Parts: sequence; C-alpha cells; structure tokens
Amino acid sequence: MPAKNKGKNPGQILINNIDIRQVYRQHQDIESWRKAIRSAENIYNPYRRPLYDLYADLLLDGFLSSEIQKRINAITNSELVFTDKNGENVEIIDTLIDSIEFEKILTEIMNSKFWGYSLIELDFQPEKIVPTLIDRRYVKPELGIVVKNPVDITGLHYLEPPYDKYVLAVGEKNDLGALMKVAQYVIYKRGNFGDWAQYAELFGMPFRKGKYDGYDETARAQLDEALEKAGSAAYAIIPEGTDIEFIANNSSGNGELYNALRKACNEEISVSIAGQTLTTAQGDKGARSLGEVHESVADDMHQSDKRFVRRILNSQFKLLLEMHGYPVNGGAFMFPSSEEQDKSKKIKIDLSIAKRQPVDDDYFYETYGIPKPDNYDQMKEEMKLDREMMQQLKEPPSPGNKNENLINRLKDFFGQAPAT
Repeated sequence: MPAKNKGKNPGQILINNIDIRQVYRQHQDIESWRKAIRSAENIYNPYRRPLYDLYADLLLDGFLSSEIQKRINAITNSELVFTDKNGENVEIIDTLIDSIEFEKILTEIMNSKFWGYSLIELDFQPEKIVPTLIDRRYVKPELGIVVKNPVDITGLHYLEPPYDKYVLAVGEKNDLGALMKVAQYVIYKRGNFGDWAQYAELFGMPFRKGKYDGYDETARAQLDEALEKAGSAAYAIIPEGTDIEFIANNSSGNGELYNALRKACNEEISVSIAGQTLTTAQGDKGARSLGEVHESVADDMHQSDKRFVRRILNSQFKLLLEMHGYPVNGGAFMFPSSEEQDKSKKIKIDLSIAKRQPVDDDYFYETYGIPKPDNYDQMKEEMKLDREMMQQLKEPPSPGNKNENLINRLKDFFGQAPAT
C-alpha cells in the first residue's frame, strides 16, 4: 500500500495560492491574435494570459473542439496496462488506471499538445490520485513559478520541495500548443459567418421599397412606420422620382463564396489538429484511395500520441508514484497492440474449446506461431502413456507433466502483450 501523507496534504498547496479570475472574453481578430503571441513570447516578462483567454474563447467553435476531442478519445479509449519487472499486473496500479481521475490525467497530458506547457497538481489520496490543472495563465514555465496574479514575476517555485513531489509538468517550457496555429482559421471563420449572416439578412428575404412625395414629410413618416411594422425584411424609403439599385459583385449570387471560405477554414483546422481531413469530412469526390491515405495519417498520429503519453507516464508520473510508495520500480505503462489483444482473447476461447472437444494440435502450432518439436510423435506417445498411468493411479497430473507442455507454452507466450 502506498505511503500516506501525514498532516495536511501538501498536494493542494499551489492551487490554493493563486487568485483565480474568469476568462476575459472579447471580440477577437487577427491583430489581437498577433499581440497575444508577442506577449506570450516576450523574453523579459512572458505574459500568456491574453493568449490563453483567446484559446478559451476559440474553443467555443464546435468543429475545433470536436477535432481535439477525437484525438483525446483515441487515447482514453485505448487499452492501457502496467506490468512489473516480471511482466505481471500490479493490482493497485490497475485500480488507479481504471478510475475517472486517471482518465483526467490522460486528458490533461493530451491537452498539452493543444494548449502547450501544462502543470498538473496531484493529490495522492489512499485509493486514488486526484489531478488538478493549474490555470495556465498563472504558470510561468520559463521561470519555473506559479504566480498569484498573471502579471506577477515572482511566485512559488513548483520544481522545488515540497511542491516537486506533487506536480506533473508536461511539454516544453516555450511551447504554446497547436491552438496558436489554428486560432487564425477560427477567427477568419467567425468573421465569415458574420458576413454570411448579413448577406442572408439582406438577400435572403424580399427587399421592400417605398416611395413618397419628396415634399410630404408626413407621408414619409407614415410610410416608414408602416414598413417597420410589416415585418423584419429590409426596406428603403425614397422620394418619388428617385430609384435605388443593388450592384452585385462577380461572385455567385447564392452566397457560395461564404460557404467555400467556411470549408477552407475547417480543412485547415483538420490538417493542423488531425493531420488530414477525410476522416472528419468527406471530400468533394469521396475518393476511397485518398480516404485510405488520410486514415493512415490519422493512425500514425494516434501512434505518436500513444508514445508521447506512454513516455510521460513512464518517466515523470512513475517517478511520482514511486516517491509516494507505489510498487512501480522496474515496471512500465504500455498500450498493448490490437493484434496481440485479439490473440490473447482468441487463445482463451481456443483453450476453453479444447477442454470440451478434441482440437488438432497443429491448429495451435500454426495459429500462434509456436515451433513444432522435431520429436513430436515421440513426445505425443509419452504424453499418452503418462495419462494412462495417471488414470490408473487415479492421481491428478502434476504441474511438470509433459501433457501440459503445449498449453503452458501457449499461456507463457501470450501472458504479456508487447507495447506499441
């Protein structure tokens, strides 16, 4: 059982020493995006709050948030195991892995890919480890401190005792995440939607024109009131003898230009987050071969995410577990390959069937790639004699008998699936 903290749990010291403020949401444009990046990259006093406020606001975009969640789900939905140096499962670590809190840890590790450097505070409780993300606006990784207010340049050094035993730092110190690149496309798309909505308002409803005697102001006022009460469609009131004309540009008159810009922005978001587009939105022609290429790119990115998460768990996180008394020395976290998971399930089914009805031994040798002994016939005959002798003696076979060799070898062979 892991060692328990004595007295007040110091795992919540950092989060209790910052002055949390709400996200500042404002109109975002390309200039505000550039200013936020310059502020975050300032050499002398990096100030990341404007950039992270921008990120939080941009994640209201459904397409972007969906793309990010797809990559996170690919990790949290994958099988993850921990085995000790002997290849055996560790029950207490299995319990940790199969918890809501551990899924949150995996989620925040993956979020560092999009937000950049992330600091996770861990509260080691008897039966679970509760993670709390330290608001990134209050973390200055270049200085290794957590500040009370985002503008401060002094604070708590989280890489020094006692904080260092309770924090998991993920990512490079100067990493601002993939959202820095994606932000421009979300901003363009928002502006495009505003223009598109205005276009629909102007040209999607009938336009009304009212004329009045240019010298009769009373008639003009009455006409204005009547048109205003007649509905929300646009209208114009002009003097008698004048005219109003709408001059169309060279683009399509049905607003397709706005839709094309929306699609282009979404494609750039997909390429930046998922590495491709066709696993999210079908292309114009839906070419199968191109879709397969894009699916391969998505698989490569998923494997890269697995390696990233596994390395964080097997380095920093495992070290923290060891500090708190968890039996992890010599062991490792790993994602079993899907092929080996399938074979592990298959061998259980095959062995269950073999206990109830005869199964050709060659099936096991060929299916699971186990070399067949050169003296197979001789060993088979010896096994038959051993069974007959034991049946006569009415004694159960001992663990070392030869008739168990094949099954034991199969169990040993598939006892541990290799990591991906």
